[in-house]
Amino acid sequence: LRLSYNAFTGTVPDTFANLTNLTVFQLNSNQITGKIENITMKNTEKKYSLVADCGYPSLFEDPVKCDECKMCCNSNDECSPTNGKYNLTSPNIILIAFIIISSAFCFLLAGISKFCFSRKVEKVEKELKDFLEK
Repeated sequence: LRLSYNAFTGTVPDTFANLTNLTVFQLNSNQITGKIENITMKNTEKKYSLVADCGYPSLFEDPVKCDECKMCCNSNDECSPTNGKYNLTSPNIILIAFIIISSAFCFLLAGISKFCFSRKVEKVEKELKDFLEK
């Protein structure tokens, strides 16, 4: 079933799950949002068996979700294989990486701050002790 390049709009119909025994299902280059799931495919090893607009950049804030897609296309009409894994250019992966790196940086800064603060406290305590002894 090749539905690519038809200017379809709207959300992915739930009834797509009723499509069984498809060898090809291409829905890319439309303006569809939502999630493609529970589609029974034959010969799923084929590179172009299940293709949708699940790549980035996207025309939509929340593009098509398709965990089973073999190819994800973006708004530039560029398609890349997913290999059954998340598209590594997705904003979610980038956001997760940013959060991890930011957290590591914050922990590093906290450690440096604590070290510097404790050294300063030791210095002030020593100066106070020396002053009181005079």
